[in-house]
Amino acid sequence: MNTSVNIIEAKLQDYIIRLHPSLLETEITAEGDQIKLSFGQKDTLAKLETSSILQLNEIHLSTACFSELGMPIHHQPYQICINESGDGLRLGPLITVLTGIVIKNKIPDFLTLEHFLLELHEYVLQNGGFLYVSNFSAIKDNFVEGYYYSNRHKWEKDFFPLPDVIYNRIHSRKKERKTAFQRFVTECQSQGIPLFNEKFLSKWEVYETLSKHESISSFIPETFLYKDLNQLLQLLVAYQDIFIKPIHGSQGRDIIRLKMENDYYVFYHTAKSSEITFENRQDLIQTLKPVLASSQSIIQKTIPLERVHYKVLDFRILVIPNHKKVWQVISSVVRFSKPNSFVSNLAQGGEMEKAQSFLREHYGEKAGKQLWNTMKNFSIQIAEILSKEMNVHIGELGIDIAVDEDKQIWLIEVNSKPSKNFTQDSGIRPSVKALYHYFECVWLERSISND
Repeated sequence: MNTSVNIIEAKLQDYIIRLHPSLLETEITAEGDQIKLSFGQKDTLAKLETSSILQLNEIHLSTACFSELGMPIHHQPYQICINESGDGLRLGPLITVLTGIVIKNKIPDFLTLEHFLLELHEYVLQNGGFLYVSNFSAIKDNFVEGYYYSNRHKWEKDFFPLPDVIYNRIHSRKKERKTAFQRFVTECQSQGIPLFNEKFLSKWEVYETLSKHESISSFIPETFLYKDLNQLLQLLVAYQDIFIKPIHGSQGRDIIRLKMENDYYVFYHTAKSSEITFENRQDLIQTLKPVLASSQSIIQKTIPLERVHYKVLDFRILVIPNHKKVWQVISSVVRFSKPNSFVSNLAQGGEMEKAQSFLREHYGEKAGKQLWNTMKNFSIQIAEILSKEMNVHIGELGIDIAVDEDKQIWLIEVNSKPSKNFTQDSGIRPSVKALYHYFECVWLERSISND
């Protein structure tokens, strides 16, 4: 059983939960007995009472229960779930978003996630549950420091129980490698707490996983792990045009494109505003050495991609599992590079618009629809493979797909932490709703089984 109710603090003695008789089922603990209440990873025993004067969607908890469970707001809608054995009742879902937090004048700043978090808070409030934001601070007695959006319309600091679900939005690979973060992850995993998108995905690991599947491999540019400059130069001679990408890079940063034109080498870098032309190989090598020494990279053959008004374009397809854990496309946009740029990432000055309307307008109704269906099915297939074969719990992927001059699709990149740095014109964005319902599904599954 699960339903959404308002949880209200009541001035009751001892540990007591009081609810309307209709909320009881035949398999639940009898009235007057004790029942185990759970909120996140905190539990307490409470005496079960019923009262027909309560509203059907109302539960009263004694002050002692609120305090023991660490519930900061004393009048809040939650979902409740009674376990299979009938002796436990969970309030939730309690959701934590992990991210970097900057304090400015004692006010937390969540940077590019601010609007997304407010939307998620609003949707949790509408559907039942509780959201707090944390930066993986130390765990003490199953409590962790974080921020919640209070009824005073501001983010306030408090201590909260370890949650039912953790959504990792740490924006820095360096922070994810810190001992404090690894300790936090280990502790959460030891308690069986699902942690979604626990790390950034390596471009090389993604390639190795997907290239084993024939239905996918023919849509991935030829890719090699960088070994040395001799290998790179051999590939440049063979293909005449190659990309070099850091395997742990994101947002289009530090991408290099190399071309051979007649007897010249042409060097492009996303951090530089214009190309550099080298007449001899040694000058090129001296430029490449410090860049390639700083991080591992992959080398890819350049695909002649479709351009519109001298702008490169690609498609960001967002996929999230539904309440049945089946991957589905939630949203899609087409992204355009700056004129004459070779990457379309928004962080590099790109623009975007809705994907399906662009496909219809640019390719025509029939061809546009066919391309869209191909992209959609391709994205879902990628998500299914990666979620099954990579040793991480994946709950969301941003899949970047490009179209070449012959209308063939190509996989450009897979992102485990797709950007949230845009806002809806009105209302709550689809990805917020989809993520909540997936978290709800996972919470219900574990709550019913008493896990």
